[in-house]
Amino acid sequence: MRHYKELKFERDNTLELEKVIAEIANIKADKWECDMNLRDKFSKETEIPTSKLVSLLSPYYTHVISDTEKKVFRGLVHIGIQNNSIIIIDIIEQLDEKKMPVHLFNYVLHNFIQDIVIPNPKIFSDCKSRLN
Repeated sequence: MRHYKELKFERDNTLELEKVIAEIANIKADKWECDMNLRDKFSKETEIPTSKLVSLLSPYYTHVISDTEKKVFRGLVHIGIQNNSIIIIDIIEQLDEKKMPVHLFNYVLHNFIQDIVIPNPKIFSDCKSRLN
């Protein structure tokens, strides 16, 4: 599995970026869901306008820690507009609302790209994109 640190989509027009954010919010992807209440909460905490933000809940994943211990987690992906770009602002653990360890962050980001970005080229193809 490739690990990404950054996902960035650039356009010169802020109104076009807001349309892309709205389209992302309406994407129907298996077990991913848009959550407007969590978006509104994150918007208040970060002072990012809701028109420039979308929050998606990932499916539940299981991380095997050892033979006897497993962790079930769900990522909350906050995507927003900053500096003429759509970026992943943060991915947190939805169940306890804490920062995810890097390996779980990367896992959710990788699945976001596989489940949301790649299957929806019409939404993302007009953007200059950068995956690092």
